[in-house]
Order: sequence, then structure tokens, then C-alpha cells
Amino acid sequence: MRHLFAISALMFAFHAWSNVSVPAPFKGHQPPQQQSACCPQQTSSSQNVTVKSPVEVKLLNSGKTTKEADEDTKEREDKASSDRWMICLTGILGLIAFLQLIAFGAQAIYMRKAFFSEEDTAKRQLRAYVGHADIEIDMPSLRLKNYAPQKMVPGILYKDFILIGIKNFGNTPAYDVSIVIGQAPRPFMDKLPIDFNYSVVENPSDLGFVSRQSLQPGQRVVTQAAQLDVTPFKQAQAKTISLFLFGTIRYTDIYGQRWANHFCFAYEPFRPHTFHFTPYEKNNYEEKIPPL
Repeated sequence: MRHLFAISALMFAFHAWSNVSVPAPFKGHQPPQQQSACCPQQTSSSQNVTVKSPVEVKLLNSGKTTKEADEDTKEREDKASSDRWMICLTGILGLIAFLQLIAFGAQAIYMRKAFFSEEDTAKRQLRAYVGHADIEIDMPSLRLKNYAPQKMVPGILYKDFILIGIKNFGNTPAYDVSIVIGQAPRPFMDKLPIDFNYSVVENPSDLGFVSRQSLQPGQRVVTQAAQLDVTPFKQAQAKTISLFLFGTIRYTDIYGQRWANHFCFAYEPFRPHTFHFTPYEKNNYEEKIPPL
């Protein structure tokens, strides 16, 4: 019994001693400890942790020295100068390319003109050229003393003619060949007016026509222009007037182009026979005309 009581007393004492709190030590006026920026204050739970490697802080100096700044400035200037030269060279190359384009265009135009020029030259060399070869008159009435002009009546037989030889001087055939001729009397030794219309014939009865025909290269035909009245020719022989004969030869070449060959002669019977018809200074040319 005494042993049980002793054990109970001992257990009560131990329990009372374990519940007694130990007061914190007095700090007095000790200043509070400041925590370092790089080393934070460790708590009581981490005081026993061993730091194996120190924390290193490396400060990078972003500034450049004067020499480096000068080198950077020079490098930028060199790059800008190089860029300017590249721009200039690019502009020069562009200008050269533009000039070459113009040269190629001009060359193409020239070649095109040369091509068509050669084609036109070939056509001019090959096409037909129809013109008058000679002209003369066959007028028995000029020898009659008591002459009277003929009258246009059905079944008339013409007596007097102007004979015109026309010839194809070209290398290819001529088609739809026709000729018309007229006359223009003027005072003796006078010329035709400057504004004379060579397409107008004063006397329609003096017109001579030949039906359309074809002429082969080198072929010559003689056309007859009938004359109802030969009085102007008699007056020219008497030197009272000057007489001009004019007309037009029309034809089509193998390329389908229609041409008009105009001619004009002065009738001078007082000259030698081979010079009775002298080419006049005007209305002797050829031109293109619309197709039929």
C-alpha cells in the first residue's frame, strides 16, 4: 500500500514539473537585428540547415568605352555609305535596262519597217507597170479641103482616130486595163492653166474608151480613140491654137492594187514627125486609186 502511494506521488510531481513554462530571456535595449538583402534571416526551423555553396551576384556593365562607341559610329557610317552606293548602282542598272528596252523597241520598229520595206520593194519589183508606149494620129479627114465633122448616129463608122500604144512594162500581168483620153485647145503657144482639171474633158464626144482587158508582161496593144471632129487638129496644124491631149490609163496589179497612170502631151505638128507629141510638164505621174 505504501509502495502504491509512493508511486502515485512521484507521478504527480513529474506531471507538475513538465507543465511549468520556461520564461524567455530578457533582451533589454538590444537593437533589432537587420536582415541582409542577400542573406535573409533564418528561422528556428532552418537554423540547423548547412549552406553548401554561397550565392553569387554578378553585375553586368552595359556601358561602352569611347573607342567602342567610335567604332560603332564608323561602322554605321560605312554601312550607310555602302547602302548609298548600292542604291546608286541599282539606279544606274535600272537606267541602263530602260535604255536597252528603248533600244530594243527602236530596233524592233526598225526591223518591222525594214521587213515591210523589203516586202514593198519586192512588190514594186514584181508588180505590173502599164503606161503609154507611143501616141500618134490616124486622121484621113485632115487632108480634106471641104471637111465636115461626123455626127453620132446609130451604126456610124468612125474615120479618124488617136492611136495610143500601151504596154505592160512590169514582170506580172495587169488586169482590168482601160484608157480614156481627151483634148484641150489653147491659144497658140499658150500653156494650160495652173488649176486645169485634167479629169474634165471639154467635149464629151471626143472621149475614147477601150474595154477592160489583161496585159501580160511585155505585152503591147494599140488602142483607138475615135474622133468625131478633127477641127482642133487642123487648127493646130495651121498654128492658130495649141492642142493638148491628156488621159488616164487604169489597171489592177496581181496584189489587187488599182493604179492610175496619168499622161499629157502637147500636139506640135510643125515639128518632125517623131516629135509631134511632146510630153507636157504636168500630169505625167502614177498614183494609187480605190479598187473597182
